[in-house]
Amino acid sequence: MVNGIRLLLALLFLALASFEVKAVDSSFEVINDKKLRTVRYIPEAATGEALILVHGFSRNAKRMAGHAESLASQGVTVWTPNLYSLMGGASSRAKNVEFLLGLVRQLSQSHERISLAGHSAGGALVFSTTVRAQQEGIPVAQLILLDAVPWSETIEVAPLMQPLPLLSLTAEPSAMNANLKVEKLHAAIGFPYIQLHLVDSSHVDPEDPPGAFSRSFTTGNGRELFAELLRRFVLQEGFEAYVTEQTKLGRIRQSKDTTFSPSTGSAHMNTRLDLNPDAWRAVNDGVMGGISTGRMVSSEDGLRFEGELSLEYNGGFASVRRLVDQDLSQATAVRLQLRGDGRTYQFRIRQDSRMDGVAWRAEFETHGEWQTVELSLDEFSPVFRGRLVGNAGPVVPARIIQVGFMLADKNAGAFELDVKSIEFVMTPN
Repeated sequence: MVNGIRLLLALLFLALASFEVKAVDSSFEVINDKKLRTVRYIPEAATGEALILVHGFSRNAKRMAGHAESLASQGVTVWTPNLYSLMGGASSRAKNVEFLLGLVRQLSQSHERISLAGHSAGGALVFSTTVRAQQEGIPVAQLILLDAVPWSETIEVAPLMQPLPLLSLTAEPSAMNANLKVEKLHAAIGFPYIQLHLVDSSHVDPEDPPGAFSRSFTTGNGRELFAELLRRFVLQEGFEAYVTEQTKLGRIRQSKDTTFSPSTGSAHMNTRLDLNPDAWRAVNDGVMGGISTGRMVSSEDGLRFEGELSLEYNGGFASVRRLVDQDLSQATAVRLQLRGDGRTYQFRIRQDSRMDGVAWRAEFETHGEWQTVELSLDEFSPVFRGRLVGNAGPVVPARIIQVGFMLADKNAGAFELDVKSIEFVMTPN
């Protein structure tokens, strides 16, 4: 009994202790805002992505600092709130949901995509917050549960959640995660989601850094997997391949109920292309005798399509393209984060690997500032050498082989188009 009281007092002390967070990377700024009860990690080159990352029971925002620093260094604005005490039962849980919902409302005014992630009790809170946000018409881009421990009211609202990319990671059953009570929540979710069990991991492994109490329970395998899966899912970079690799190594078990597999996992989350400049090749008007130049190069923000357009010698276009090998069969749109120079560019799709042939194009204007452009695949028109093709039909997502950018606005001169991300929006059938 005495030891139990001492443990409870130690946990309360850790939850209430003040702390400072210092940036370890010059690419982001850390702001400890005690009035808003949050620590914010603000990148210098923000991508428009925001993540609310919530700690577990009796912990504080410091336990999410490592994850926040990693994601902020890659362009994600991360908010790590300090929850109000959860010792007051249902009323304190409701207070925290209102608190988190207020942050979602605030971020929705300034960020294009908002994701939520939570550990332990924090996972239950972000789940309920997501349902409330959806009811208010605020879209949540992604939801990540880090060995969540739900309450009965969490399970009750699960059928109300609208479909979204949802990742639930579980550790080995123990008293700390109520012997995987989250499985009752899984059973109540009414749409496909990704559920992964991390072998030989502990409930405290999502903490980064772990607290004094947690250090005696943490495992190296679990800490690595929780951190890497969180990062890859939020950034949508190599998540499917990583899960496949770790599953083969026996470090991850995929639930029999999960929709994720090497062939279908991307159907329930958007697919983002990597930003490797070497994957792109230039195809300029030199093939027709022109002298325009264009190329794709690496930049501080990702990629840059640059060159000079010339109208001489029957020229007038510059372009770059790359092959894609992802399964895009359920793609319905392409979302671009970019900054142009005021000119009108084209995004192009091809359904074969040939240099010439029919391409599907959609135009977009740029304004000299960072912007997000979303192009429905229904907007793309088939063209061949600049002329519309009447019988080519619409884009068939499953047949997409190449994508690219083109400038052909009949205005000679230098051009620059910075690209932060190229993302195909997936809509499950």
